[in-house]
Amino acid sequence: MEIRELTIDNLEEYLDLRVKMLSENKEVGCYDIAKVKDQTRDYYIENINKSLIIFGMFENDRIVAVTSLEIIKRLPTPKINNTNSVVGYICGVYTCEEYRRQGISKELVIKALDYGRNRGITRFKLTTHNPVAVKIYEDLGFKHDENTMILNDCD
Repeated sequence: MEIRELTIDNLEEYLDLRVKMLSENKEVGCYDIAKVKDQTRDYYIENINKSLIIFGMFENDRIVAVTSLEIIKRLPTPKINNTNSVVGYICGVYTCEEYRRQGISKELVIKALDYGRNRGITRFKLTTHNPVAVKIYEDLGFKHDENTMILNDCD
């Protein structure tokens, strides 16, 4: 198996994994899955290898796991110790069921963190409620931030 950065050529396979992940995690909610897929396609095309970097674990040219790094430029805020006002947001971490519990997600997250750090990113964020994932992220040095509030009109 090998880690590769996804390109526009990986779009359709990535979309299938993304829909599978959202469905398994019950994150589709009240949204139309076809619309979510179309919106994801548009976002991918517009942002891949710009502000959206996706790493995939490939086995025989098949993507078996993915991790995304969204690079977000924010207003400078010295209090958060972020000297360049850029935040790396780790998201879309997903491993096909038959490849889970092999350390693949952790390996991909490390790759995304290294990618960001090599480009001067000093602050990373992510969101998860999966206890297994929380343990992985804590092992990588992530800490809980209890200041986040969310407004979601679909809830």
